[in-house]
Amino acid sequence: PVASEGGAGENEDESHESILEEEEEELKKVGGWMTVAAVALMVFTAYQMSENPDGVCASLCRLAITVIGCIVKIILIPFKYVLGGGRPSGGHYMATPDYRDPYGSRHMELT
Repeated sequence: PVASEGGAGENEDESHESILEEEEEELKKVGGWMTVAAVALMVFTAYQMSENPDGVCASLCRLAITVIGCIVKIILIPFKYVLGGGRPSGGHYMATPDYRDPYGSRHMELT
């Protein structure tokens, strides 16, 4: 009885290994196709951003980038304080343009 149990265990191991190999091959195929699809969608997004910067796709991309940036900053707050970053000593936190001055100079010369 002991010899037959060992033989059944070997067949079971072989079938399990073949199933794992098949799954790995399938995962490689799916991963390859997902990579191709991701690259194609990135190219489409870049095209939409350049051709229609005020469109829905561009707005969603800007929103996603803003949200991801905010989440990353929130996650990094403890590290910033531990490393001594704290708040900046200067007045403004962000470099924002002065919207009251659209051309960069308050004194324009009319010719």
